[in-house]
Amino acid sequence: MITAEELRCLLKYDPETGFFYWLKDMSQRVKAGDKAGSKCDGGYVVIRIRAKNYKAHRLAWLWVHGVFPEFEIDHRNTQRSDNRLDNLRIASNSQNSQNQRIRSDSKSGIKCVTKVTGYTDRWQSYITVNGKRRYLGMFATKELAHQAYCKVAIAEFGEFARVA
Repeated sequence: MITAEELRCLLKYDPETGFFYWLKDMSQRVKAGDKAGSKCDGGYVVIRIRAKNYKAHRLAWLWVHGVFPEFEIDHRNTQRSDNRLDNLRIASNSQNSQNQRIRSDSKSGIKCVTKVTGYTDRWQSYITVNGKRRYLGMFATKELAHQAYCKVAIAEFGEFARVA
């Protein structure tokens, strides 16, 4: 694992933009002043240092705070490539999971709300807390089901609750 001191000798981090820049020539292709990193399949920016890939948001935390975070780092705005310091925060796995946008395969179009099978006018909502799914009830409209989810999500996760 790279240390904060080693990292600061190799890269400059700009907390306002979230970008890293090389401080030294690393190869014939990578020169001092070049922007470091590239997007990987998951949308995260990855920086390769000494044959090891590091996610840029974890390096940003190390660069600023001097230690790798014990837990996960959440991107407040859900944009995995936005590594500005004010967009990053420490989160538990459960908190990080709550700060997600609605799934692309959602049939209801509302986060954590599903149609009840066999009913034409019934909707249910649920929430997952610490890895356990909690049923919140059956409702006449998907909007009422969403309201129930929002109330519990805000109570359980506060600023991490993404209700839209």
